Amino acid sequence: MPRLHYSNHLESLIAPLAQELEKRDPFDSADIVVPNFSLKMWISLKLAQKSGISANLRFITLEKAINEGLKTKLSGRHYDLLKPETILCLLLEVLREKLESSDPLWLPVQSYLSTQTKTRPEAREQRIYQLAGRLARLFQEYEFSRNEDLLIPWLAGRNAIDPETLGTESWQRILWTELFGDAGIISQHNRNAKKSTSAEFKPELFTLTQLYRICQQQPNQQNSKLQKKPLHVFGISYLSQFHQKALTEQLAQVRDINVYALNPCMEFWDDLQSLGESKAAALRSMEAERKRFSKQKTFSETENVLGELLEDEDDNPFLQAWGRPGRENIRLLNQWSDWDYSACFVEKGGTANLNEAPDNQQSSILNQLQKDILFREPRRIKSLELVQDESLMVLACANPRREVEAVASLIWDWIRRDPDLRLNECAVIVHDMGLYQHEIEQVFESIYNLPYQLIDGINGSAGRLEDAANSLLGLCFTEYTRKDLFSLLKNPCFLGKFEDYVSTGKSARGEPLQIEKWLEWADELNVFYGIDNESQEAQGYLHLDQDIYHWEQAFRRLTLGEMVTAKTDSGIFSIVNQKIVPADLPDEWNEEAARFMLIVRSLIADTRDLPKWKMSGKEWGRYLRILLKTYLKPLEQADEEAFQNLLRNVLSIRDLDLAQEQERQFSFSTIYEFFKQKQQSVTLHRGHYLAEGVTVSSFQPMRPIPFKAVFLLGMGEGLFPKPFQRDTLDLRHIPIKLSPAVDGQNFRERRLGDVSVTERDRYMFLETLVSTRKHLVLSYVSRNDRTDDKLNPSSIIQTLVDELDSGYLKTEFKIIQHPLKSYSLSYFPELTDPESKIPVPNIMLPNYDPASFRQARVFRTRQLIDQQFPRTEHSEGFQRISPEWLSPELKQSLTENTFPPLVPESAAEKNSPAVSFTRLRKFLESPLQSTASHLLRLDEDEEERADKIDEPLVLARLNEWNLLRKVWDSALNFPEKSSNLNAHSEWQKLYQLHAQRMELEGEMPAGIFKDAMQTRHLRILENWQNQLKAILKIDWSTVKKNLRQFYFGGVREGTFDSGLTERHQLVPELRLGNEIHVESSGKNICTKIHGKTEWWYNDGSENWYVIYFSERETKDKTWLRHFLDVLILRTADLIPEKAKITGLCIAPEGKLRSRMIRLPTQQQAQDYLINLVQEMNAENAAVLMPVESVLELAKENLSGANYNQRFAEWMDDKLNSSRDILGISSQFGPVKFLKDVPYPENAYKLMKVRFQLFFETI
Repeated sequence: MPRLHYSNHLESLIAPLAQELEKRDPFDSADIVVPNFSLKMWISLKLAQKSGISANLRFITLEKAINEGLKTKLSGRHYDLLKPETILCLLLEVLREKLESSDPLWLPVQSYLSTQTKTRPEAREQRIYQLAGRLARLFQEYEFSRNEDLLIPWLAGRNAIDPETLGTESWQRILWTELFGDAGIISQHNRNAKKSTSAEFKPELFTLTQLYRICQQQPNQQNSKLQKKPLHVFGISYLSQFHQKALTEQLAQVRDINVYALNPCMEFWDDLQSLGESKAAALRSMEAERKRFSKQKTFSETENVLGELLEDEDDNPFLQAWGRPGRENIRLLNQWSDWDYSACFVEKGGTANLNEAPDNQQSSILNQLQKDILFREPRRIKSLELVQDESLMVLACANPRREVEAVASLIWDWIRRDPDLRLNECAVIVHDMGLYQHEIEQVFESIYNLPYQLIDGINGSAGRLEDAANSLLGLCFTEYTRKDLFSLLKNPCFLGKFEDYVSTGKSARGEPLQIEKWLEWADELNVFYGIDNESQEAQGYLHLDQDIYHWEQAFRRLTLGEMVTAKTDSGIFSIVNQKIVPADLPDEWNEEAARFMLIVRSLIADTRDLPKWKMSGKEWGRYLRILLKTYLKPLEQADEEAFQNLLRNVLSIRDLDLAQEQERQFSFSTIYEFFKQKQQSVTLHRGHYLAEGVTVSSFQPMRPIPFKAVFLLGMGEGLFPKPFQRDTLDLRHIPIKLSPAVDGQNFRERRLGDVSVTERDRYMFLETLVSTRKHLVLSYVSRNDRTDDKLNPSSIIQTLVDELDSGYLKTEFKIIQHPLKSYSLSYFPELTDPESKIPVPNIMLPNYDPASFRQARVFRTRQLIDQQFPRTEHSEGFQRISPEWLSPELKQSLTENTFPPLVPESAAEKNSPAVSFTRLRKFLESPLQSTASHLLRLDEDEEERADKIDEPLVLARLNEWNLLRKVWDSALNFPEKSSNLNAHSEWQKLYQLHAQRMELEGEMPAGIFKDAMQTRHLRILENWQNQLKAILKIDWSTVKKNLRQFYFGGVREGTFDSGLTERHQLVPELRLGNEIHVESSGKNICTKIHGKTEWWYNDGSENWYVIYFSERETKDKTWLRHFLDVLILRTADLIPEKAKITGLCIAPEGKLRSRMIRLPTQQQAQDYLINLVQEMNAENAAVLMPVESVLELAKENLSGANYNQRFAEWMDDKLNSSRDILGISSQFGPVKFLKDVPYPENAYKLMKVRFQLFFETI
């Protein structure tokens, strides 16, 4: 006889389970039906704790138990259960046929799959696959919950719900019938399988409901004398109507069934009357329990018709709000007549507060709620006047990370204060593991060092392995961009080392692959997209004139760079009518470049043609298994299981071959979608329940495992419970007309036993509530991270708080609001309370993160400094503070702080710092940004390499400058016989000579962008030439003869690729003796100045010209270039004393600017440079004084006091401007918030020191 065991404590059901297991022969296995892996582990551990051993247990799913029970009745037939993958595959075939049909019935399906906009074939294939997947899941749901109402009429060839012949039910019925009807594909396969004499025997295929119908048609051959083997069904919260019938009508005939069910309420849920004082007697009397259970074991006719259980408005509010799936499941179980009931309900008290003395204990809020649910206490009219305690808490946090930090601190706090609480008795449960797992791993491991067990995660190294597999298999659907390739190559699960197969057949591990070097090469060789020129054209890139931007051109350039040692004049080689620029590849990198080319070419060859292939599922499985084993490796031994799961998933593709009369050829699009679906069902298990550490789990149905402390994260409105969304394809959502109407209702919208996702989540929370023993903490994100708008908690929290306020608490329930920052001083009262000597965590806001405490201490120190030394509106910037001025509190805060020591510079760096021309000029333009860049070690002369994705549409500013300079230099080096360079065609030849190399290197834009840029550049070069000849009143040959440029110190490789001539004057770096004194070190140092000057012209007379060529319109600050050139050449004694200097700024469009420059003495020039370098190294060098302010205010001829006031006004106007471009040099650089930077203490004095000589000279 079937037996039912009820309890509100899941652990109380272990005892009757253990008793039943003791009755078996110890050598016999026991079958236990569980809903999930987690409950299996928990049962094993609990049985081991109770009985001392847990062995010979076989945990199976309910579907497998039903199948095994039905198989005993069908012992003469050879069959397999039809797998969902097979159903999906067959649906794909039928849907593809219907896409070609002219029947108007299929117009809705065709319009969904064939969108009006042009889509790629892969996208259309994905839509077909997704639709087939949705229909396969729906057909399975129909079998379990609408077998008699829907599928039986479909077998008879008629609609069951919607009489519309062109409606949704009609085309779904046709699809289902073509699979499962008498003439359907499955039925035809089964008839062929019966007759098959092939060596490759294929069994019949059935769904579980088909087997059930077959068994119903067979006579009952039950042998009453046969001893039935027990079957234990544990922890299943609710059953579909099909599972309930299969269990009771078929499985009960061959198995002795015991059901162990969590029941939050000991009363009948449909009993509307309060039982009052008889509750205590009910606990003591099993007979009274049976009488109560026997009151009504079946549904009333009204309830069956409406699909609803009748409720009482004054009933228990929590059962009413969250308990419908459980109530209906209990009633379904009670329909089994002659059941033997066993009640194991527990009423247990709990402490209200960890710090409360035992004599003052009150029943905790959590325990009181559980008792009210257990006894089905109606909604309370009068409050119990309880005091809010730590048994039930709600945390409002700014973001998911703050939620995890708050929970981690709370766990440590309770572990510290409660000696009876262990870490493995705490559970952190999240509704969205994808959102919270990374935060939990980082916070628990890196910050709090909190041990934990991850039960069903989705990321980690296994996630990286999955990402690598998806990147590898999905590569053929991409354009093989740099980003696509390196998302795979940089994955840590990609080949860590190159395997070189030696002659013995064994593989020898080589050097680790230098992936970062590969990325550097891809960037230097300007690889953007495409395998080769052919693939680029196939993808629609028809604007490219050269073989550029793709992988093959990069590999050809690398190969040629290894083979060629001598360079040509242009740097371009012609091979079989193809022009190539060899890469600059040092000899020591030849082997790594070979690995790079071999592996990337191998990846491309193994994947590029996958979309063109068609093979059987078995052949696809073999090929993809080889592909994964070739390119992917688990990071460590612990990841081997995840890797084997990947290989099993690709081998399972052969399941698609089942039920095919002839071997079917599948496209890779179908195979890839199948693989991704298989991967989505894989979860990561790192540990198990009750092991050492906190249990971290996702919120899943039928997992009511008890813990002392449970933390539910992500309980925000609209997130949990998941909102109900009506599926337009789901026929169960179509209201069924009732004729006649029942209790005033004309339509039935559900059936008893239907569980929506919203109801499922609510009941999960109810089970969690009754399964938590000591602390239940709910947390949610209370602020929108983009708009800072307030976010509401879940409807479950709102219901809970409303009921607590009205019927339980003395005062209004308080939601704990956590600060935005983890270093908020509200976490650390000892920092703001001078009386507190011993750090005591805030009970309501504990924080055990040492880093947060250090940050809070620094923040408090900042507060104390601001309080003692307040900044006023007219504050003149930073000021030196004497220790004698500090208050005792501030001294203590400062002395407690520990700051990391600065990394010392080498002696050479200290004694001989090098300063570039660029840094000198940048410092005068913006002392703030120049000093910040220097301290951050940002090189002004070096362009940062970016991870480029798209081809260039314009030439980068630095590359444009270099191109124009190279063309100009080439023009100066033209042979004398070609001195007439006035013709446009001559400039065009020179330009194309240099531009072609940049184009072949992938630096240049292509197509119309290249043509427009070339036109502009030629116009600039011709304007430079014409203006220079006009202002100097000489011909071009004289210009070439007398133009000079000075190079101080070393030069970069490639600077003189066009040839080193007398126009390039190489000079040793300029040394400024031991006169420079640095405040920070108190020592004199020697400074070396290096760099190149602008162009200088001198024909041997006393007239000298310093010329700046600009591709854009020049500004006033450009004259700093001329000024510094004059000072440096004068200090180096390269300009005679009687020279007459003229400064020229030559810009395009004929905009020429000229100024006479007064030549300073050599001592003046040297003293200025020494003072400038000294100021650059001063502690207060980073002041906000852009050169534009100096140049503008110089026009007003102001005195000292007036100058400082006007300077502040001028800067205020600029900084408060609404314009994006402020027009000052200080806007661009590492320092972004200029309003936080003080003005110079004396701007007038600083201007005089740095710019007096400038105004006197220019």
